[in-house]
Parts: sequence; C-alpha cells; structure tokens
Amino acid sequence: MEIFELLTADVNKKIDELGYQLLRTCGYDVTKVHKSKKKMRRLKKAMKRRGESLEYRTMVHCETGDLLIWFELVDRKSGNIYAKSQGLKLIQRKGEKNEI
Repeated sequence: MEIFELLTADVNKKIDELGYQLLRTCGYDVTKVHKSKKKMRRLKKAMKRRGESLEYRTMVHCETGDLLIWFELVDRKSGNIYAKSQGLKLIQRKGEKNEI
C-alpha cells in the first residue's frame, strides 16, 4: 500500500505540487503536466534522456507521529541526489492514533 492511498485528495495535490516545483526548478517543463497524459509522457522521456528519476521520501517522527514527505531528483545509474525539494510536514491531530 502506498502512503498516498491513505491521504486526502487535498494533501495529495499539495504533494504533487511539491514534486512539480522541484522539477520546474531543475529545468523541466511541467506546465499542465497533471492534466495531460501526452505531456506526462514527454516529461518522463525527458527525465529518462537525462538519466534522472523523481523519487519521494517519507519519514515518521517517532515521538510525535508527524509524517514528513519530500522529493529527490536522483541519477538513475549512480543513485546520486541532484536536488531535494522542500519538505511537507503532516501533523497528526491530537487524540488520533497513528495508523500509517
């Protein structure tokens, strides 16, 4: 099960924006990529040509249960990290148990 399946649509949209922002910063054209399968294919081909992949990372804070999410642009062969996005912190509401 992916972490994104457990989150609301609004949170998933914010996470997507975080990834697109990193790609834009690194020189990729992400204009309306989320609305067009054709543009998404072009973006994936461009990333493949450059030997890069966009990977998300997550971490749960042990004491608070807060979830941290960020993206990294990674060299597909060496695994070197070219760039990291800002992070998004999802704070657990008081009184709720962390079931992730």
